Amino acid sequence: MRHSSSAPLVHLMLGALFSACAANTTPTASLSEDERTNAGVPNAALDYCKLSGGTVTDAAAYGGACKFSDGSLCDAWAFYRAECGGPQAYCTKHGGVVARKEENKGTWTSVYAQCTLKGASCTDYDYAKKGTCP
Repeated sequence: MRHSSSAPLVHLMLGALFSACAANTTPTASLSEDERTNAGVPNAALDYCKLSGGTVTDAAAYGGACKFSDGSLCDAWAFYRAECGGPQAYCTKHGGVVARKEENKGTWTSVYAQCTLKGASCTDYDYAKKGTCP
């Protein structure tokens, strides 16, 4: 009776495969914090904070916080949703009225700061980015 064992060959091939894969990976230590945690999409809440004149603090935490020139502090996402920091909103600083807006998108709900200015309405984030409400 003849026995053929291919186990050593299989082990050799698997070892070569794993070695090749390991050689082509980029160690996470060489990536910046943004590269490890951000897939290229900006954090809208932190961006809105900066556009409204705030300073981002504790950005490593979930969402971070927004600190305003008057010393007040607001969770960045709560500010984005107009749940705090109303006088610091871009819209308010430019003569408009900001309010929390909820939109049913079918399978999810969008919540954001809505700016009403001179009869027009837009997201305050868009107004801060573009400088116009529509």
